[in-house]
Order: sequence, then structure tokens, then C-alpha cells
Amino acid sequence: MKRFAAWCLVAQILLFTVEFFVNVCIAADQPIDERAAAEFFEKKIRPLLAKHCYECHAHDKAGDSGELAVDSRAALLKGGDRGPIMVAGKPDESLLLKALKYGDPKLQMPPEGKLPDAEIELLTKWIADGAFVPEYGVAAQKKGKEIDWTAARQFWSVRPLGRVAIPEFRISDIGFRNEGAGKAGDDAALLSIRNPQSAIRNPLDSFIVAKLHENGLAPSSAADKRTLIRRLAFDLIGLPPSPDEVAEFLADERPDAYERLVDRLLASPHFGERWARYWLDLARYVDDTPDWQKTTEQAWLYRDWVVRAFNEDRPYDEFVKLQLAADMMPETVPEDYAALGFVGLSPQYWKELKLAPSVIEVIVADEWDERLDAVSRTFLGLTVACARCHDHKFDAITTRDYYALAGVFASTDLSDRPLLPSPTAELVREARHKVDSLKESLKKTKGKESEEAQQLQQQIVDLREATPYFDTPMAPTIEEASVFVMPDGPDATKLDIRRRQPRDLPVFRRGNPSNPGDIVPRRFLELFSSATSQPFQQGSGRREFAEALFHDAQALTARVIVNRIWSHHFGKGLVRTPSDFGLQGERPSHPELLDWLSSEIAECGVRSAEGEDGRHRAAWALKRFHRLLVTSSTYR
Repeated sequence: MKRFAAWCLVAQILLFTVEFFVNVCIAADQPIDERAAAEFFEKKIRPLLAKHCYECHAHDKAGDSGELAVDSRAALLKGGDRGPIMVAGKPDESLLLKALKYGDPKLQMPPEGKLPDAEIELLTKWIADGAFVPEYGVAAQKKGKEIDWTAARQFWSVRPLGRVAIPEFRISDIGFRNEGAGKAGDDAALLSIRNPQSAIRNPLDSFIVAKLHENGLAPSSAADKRTLIRRLAFDLIGLPPSPDEVAEFLADERPDAYERLVDRLLASPHFGERWARYWLDLARYVDDTPDWQKTTEQAWLYRDWVVRAFNEDRPYDEFVKLQLAADMMPETVPEDYAALGFVGLSPQYWKELKLAPSVIEVIVADEWDERLDAVSRTFLGLTVACARCHDHKFDAITTRDYYALAGVFASTDLSDRPLLPSPTAELVREARHKVDSLKESLKKTKGKESEEAQQLQQQIVDLREATPYFDTPMAPTIEEASVFVMPDGPDATKLDIRRRQPRDLPVFRRGNPSNPGDIVPRRFLELFSSATSQPFQQGSGRREFAEALFHDAQALTARVIVNRIWSHHFGKGLVRTPSDFGLQGERPSHPELLDWLSSEIAECGVRSAEGEDGRHRAAWALKRFHRLLVTSSTYR
């Protein structure tokens, strides 16, 4: 019995060993996720090389430093006089790491001092993961060292939207080749569409059917009603239909039964909960943050605002502008200040007073970088943060562009402010009204040193001294929100976004705040500029930035949100890289359809007309766009 147990133990050990090595071999054979690897290199590795190595080991200076250059993939693999400086996948055998760790007195780099352990660990991880270095692109169409902006503005994702012709044809004339049913050109191999009247329900289907016909393919058959209600319910509200709802839909023989179901689900409060989840991922939302980050206990206010905004079908342009600059927009109601959580809930790192000023400067720059990266990826599908240390290696985004936008967030202060309950808010409004009335009275007596005027002035002083809690919220020098009031809300702490003294940042050479260069005015990306473009002048510039998204960059903004919604309904986007519409991203599988849909969502508001179905075509209406997609034959 003991011998049998021993054999069982040996068998288990052997099985575990075999499984381990099989898994290792499988993992070794897995292809590198080039997109993730490229992002890691551009965000973590290239800035380190630029900061510590490029000054001596770039191509134009390699002759003075052992013929070693580290500013290209080929140079890194070639090495210098001592041979290759790294072995991909084998950090322990890489000369680069030996030099960085200062283990050999004769081989220590950089010469001015050893790198921090955290930076060495990043380089170790990079080499262990295969030392991936992305190849350079040509999107910027550079003339020497300058970007050819005319060529760059012809890139597919930033070109202005034009009127895209909807494919026209008679369905009865379209045939589709039945795979394997005959030779090419054999008329017997052509099949007509089953139920042609249901193949095209809206213009979206025309694009799809035309592309299928072009490739000799036929549309798939429509799903049955039971499948459709489950598909639609999960997509729109994220919940399965109840048995009663399924039975009711199956029994509904009305021609518009499906459209009625769509409208009911779009009106469900669960719609906002479902689609807010996708948006909160883009906003990098978390209910709480790690101990090493500052946190606000009221993050849920932003989450709930996003849910309400989707349920209320807030136009997309308004939805975005409120998240970037609710405090700078006229007629903003108190409930909408919670939208500022998109910017306000971005990471804020603890800054110990004992830290050196240079370290704190880097931490602050990292905070700006986080905000800028989230904003540019979410709304524009561009990796602007890759231009922090150098001009973007693939797209037409310069380092000056980066610091022009970083200045917007550098001019925005984040802090905690009291969130007043409604009764207190009413006192604030009464006090503000009284102050305004007293000021009007003072204006009438301006220039008169009468006792009455002095008494009025004293009343204002007495009022503010008696209500110090309200003093800052009413201060006229604060442009942005200082107190957020939620109806019937409890006393709490709420994140406050307010204006600092607007500041234009210098270009930090190689991303180093201790090495500033030329000052760059706050402005929008040069890629979208025109002869009339001006630097931002209104406070921090957040409102002007938000406006530029829907004016200067309207086409790109529309393409990005259209693609995001499409990807959630159909499983894959027309562009498979939803947050990268640059050269490193994929090209659209159906560019004409993408542009037609983008024109639909962006230009409906311009027309402000009644659609063919009698529905009002509002500007940037998201629910209407969802309806367009899910009522198509393509979706069904």
C-alpha cells in the first residue's frame, strides 16, 4: 500500500513537471503582443533612454562613445565595440544591465551615477519580455526634420468628413456566388438573396450588402425572434429578458414589434447602467484608489452622473464638454458639476515634503501626463502622451503639441471642497443675492463719501465675517466651481476643480522637468490648426479644448465614438484599435461606412431636421445612433 502511494506521488510530480514544461513551451511560442509591447516601450523605456543615453549614444554621436547607439532597433541589436549590449529574453546575459547595475568597476553607465532601482527594473522587464522596439512609421511625412503638415492632414482618420454616397442598386439584380457551387463565371453558381425585402432596412445595410456582393458573399439569415430579444437585451441593458418578456415578444405579430422592443429597452434605466460601464473604463474610473494615491470619497458622484447622462440621452458633444469644463460653461446646473470627475478623478500621487523638489516636479508632470493620455485616447483616439520626451515616432504630434495641452491641466487645480446640503445652499443663494443688492446700492452712491455708503460697505464686510464658510464660494476671483450642491445631499467632501493662474509650460527636454526649454502657449494640436487658430485665452483653456474637439477635430471625434459604439454592438470595431487612430492603429475595414456613420452622428444637429421616420434628428444623439445600428438587417 505504501509502495502504491509512493508511485501515486511520483506520478503526480511527473504530471506536474510535464504540465509545467508544456505551459512554459506554449508561453514561449506565444507571439508578442506588439501593440502592448510598443506602448510599454514608448511610455516607459524610450523616456529612460532619452533621459540617460541619447546625449552620448545617439547616431550622430556614436563615434565618440564606442560606436554604440541606442536610438534605433538596429543599433540596439548591433551594439558597440564590446559587441551586442543586450540579449533579448535574457537579461542576465545582457551587457546593458551589467553596466547599469555597477557590478563591474570598469563598466558603469551612466558615468554620472547609478540609475534608481525602479528604472533598472523597468529595463530588466523590457529585455526579459523580448526587448521589443517598434519600427518607425511615415505618417508624419517628414521633410528632413520637419513634419509635412499638408501630407499629415491627408491621413484617413483626420481628413474632414465628406458626403458619402449610399450604394444604390436593385436587390433583385444582385447575385451572390455560392462557394463551391461552380466555376468562376458560371451563372448557375449565382444565388439570389433570400427574402430580399429584409436585406436592406436602412442605409447601413446598403454599404454592407454592396461590400458582400463585391466579394461574392451573401448576407447571413436573420436570427429568430427568441435570439433577437436576448441579443438586444444584453447589448442595450446588459440583462437577460424575463420569460414573460420573451413570451410577449414572441406573441407580438405587429410589423413594428422589434422597433417597439428597441425603444422600450433604450428607455430603460438599465440602459445607462450598461453603457456607463464602458465609458467609466475609458475614464479609468475606480471607486477607491491605492494608498499611495490621494483619493476622494465622492467618486460615485461622477459614476452616477454618467449613468444619468446616458439615460437622459445627453448629446455627445454636451456630454464631453461637461466632463472637461462644466465649471466654465454658462448655465451649468449644480448636478452637472459631478461631470468634472473625468478630469478630477485622475491619479494624484502623494508628495512627501522630504522629497527633493526635482522629484516632486516629476510626480506632478506624471499627473498631467495621466490626464492628457486619458483625454487624448478617449476622445481623439490618439496617443499624444507618446510625445512627452520627443516628437511622436509615428504620428504627426510634436513635443510642443504635448506641452501645449499639458499646460491646460497644469493650469487646473484639484482639491477637496465642502459639498453643501440643500438647506445650506439656500443660505448661500440668499447671501449672494443680498451681497449683489448691496453692491448695486453702492454703485449708485459711488464717489460719495457719505455715511450711508460707508454703512453699506460695512454691511458687506459684516456679512462675510459672519459667514466665513461661504466666503470662498462667493469670491469673484474664482472662475471655476468652488462649492457643489446636490439636492438633498448629505454633508460630504467633493473634488473641486478651479483655476490656477494660467500657465504656459516649457518643453521639458527629454521629458525632464529640470531641463526646461522654450515656452509653448496653450493651444490645440497643430495637426488640426488653421490660419485662424489662436492660443487658448480663457482661463486654463479646458473649455476651448473641449470646443476644439467638436470644431477643429470634429471628423476624428465622430469617427472615434462611432467606432466605439459599433464595436460593442458587433463585437469588433470598423477600426480594430478603438483608442489608436494613428499610424500604429489598424485601418478601417469599411472606410466609406465609417465616414457615413460619422457624418450621420455629427451632422444631424447641423440639419436639425425631422428624419424620414419622423423622429427629431438631434445633434450628436447617441440613443438615435444606437437605434440606427440595432434596427439594421446587419445587426439582426
